[in-house]
Amino acid sequence: MAAGKDCYVSVWQLRNSPRLAKRIQPWEIVEVDPSHVDPGDVLMDWRAHNAGGYHGQAFRFVHIFTADELTELAQISGFSVADTFYSDGKEGNLGLYQHWK
Repeated sequence: MAAGKDCYVSVWQLRNSPRLAKRIQPWEIVEVDPSHVDPGDVLMDWRAHNAGGYHGQAFRFVHIFTADELTELAQISGFSVADTFYSDGKEGNLGLYQHWK
């Protein structure tokens, strides 16, 4: 990475929201063997039943990154982590943020 470049990363921490955590679904509902997904991978009820005229059940794949995972990604990408913090949501912890330099 070129010197002086910054990257700001934000990832969802849906397990920190009781409302969103209730929307996590079992992998079997979409015929995926849970042993075939990585730790942190979750399936969410996306509640898009009427979006764009679609009236079926919709799901969204989400990976819940840990701060350590993000730090590892930063290092692999040639960055160092300048700051890590949580913000957003009712409890102030719905998003995990890192500033990479």
